Amino acid sequence: MRAALAAAAQTLPASLPWPWRRPAALEAVIELARERKLQTLDLTSRPSRESAIWLYASVGFQRRDSILMRYSGPLA
Repeated sequence: MRAALAAAAQTLPASLPWPWRRPAALEAVIELARERKLQTLDLTSRPSRESAIWLYASVGFQRRDSILMRYSGPLA
């Protein structure tokens, strides 16, 4: 998915401001998910990234109550 998002973002002019570039990239990823018949598409974002959260909501993502956990101890 990251590659699809990056590819979609590259098709838009870099001179466009942030809010105008990203909705199209997110919509491209949503369309790719539809083509692949995915059931869901999840995003994570820090609560402090209010503009990103607003952006995700503007294209249809809904906030979920969730706890994200990460293990960063030794893996080898």
